[in-house]
Amino acid sequence: MIEVKKSYDAKDAKCSEIIINLYLMMKELQPGEVIEVTTYDLAAYDEISAWCRMQVHDLMYYEELGILKSKFYIQKGKGR
Repeated sequence: MIEVKKSYDAKDAKCSEIIINLYLMMKELQPGEVIEVTTYDLAAYDEISAWCRMQVHDLMYYEELGILKSKFYIQKGKGR
């Protein structure tokens, strides 16, 4: 079971807005803590996984919950 510190439901936000909001929310977490992100954008996986690699965060788990809905569990990287 993944212990989630913060949740973010992106609702109708598109990828660029999701990434900006995710960046700001990650600043509130300590290294090792996890944020759960729910998105409704087809491009979200590509954008979020690339952002995690660039920011050195760990995309722990990804799940498709329908045609558009996806859930991500991202662990904040050490020293970020």
